[in-house]
Amino acid sequence: MLPTERQCDAALQIVAKLRAAGHEAYLAGGCVRDLLLGRAPKDYDVATAATPDAVLKMFPRAYAVGARFGVVLVDACNEADDGAAVTEVATFRCDGTYSDGRHPDGVRYTLSAEEDVRRRDFTINGLLLDVDKLFAQEPREGTNSSHKKELPSGAKQAAEKGGIFGKLTEDIPQGLKPV
Repeated sequence: MLPTERQCDAALQIVAKLRAAGHEAYLAGGCVRDLLLGRAPKDYDVATAATPDAVLKMFPRAYAVGARFGVVLVDACNEADDGAAVTEVATFRCDGTYSDGRHPDGVRYTLSAEEDVRRRDFTINGLLLDVDKLFAQEPREGTNSSHKKELPSGAKQAAEKGGIFGKLTEDIPQGLKPV
C-alpha cells in the first residue's frame, strides 16, 4: 500500500488527473525503488504520455523548468495548503545523441512507456509503478489472517515482453542489486 503523506497524495492526484484526461501515467524512478524496499520516498516522479504543453494546461501550478527535455514541475497543492508538494512530471520520450555526455541534443516524445523505459539507464529509473493495479487486502475483522500485498508495475508488464526487466518477474531483489 502506498504511504499517505502529502507528497505521495499529490503525485497520485497528478496520475489520476492525467489518466482521467486519457493519458497513460505512472510513478517512476527512485520513489518506486523506495516503495519496493519499504522506505518512505523523499520525492515522487511521474512519467506520462502527456506532452509538457498538455501538463502545463492541466495544472495551474505547473512550471516548465525542463520542458525542452519533457520535464515539468507540478505543485498539486492548492493555495490554502501550507507548503508545496512538487512533483516532477516527465513526458515519455526517446533521446537523441548526447554530445556533452550528460544531456540529449534532442528528444522525441512518444506515447510508449516501453520506449521511455528503454532510454533510461540500467538503474531503478527504468521501473514504472501502475498505481491503479496496486492493492492491499487487510485482515478481515475477527480473523487472524495476515494481509496480502501485491505491487504489480509497469516494469512487470515490460518484463512479460522480455528485455532487461525479464529477471524482475522471477527475482525482484536481483534487479535492485545495481542500485
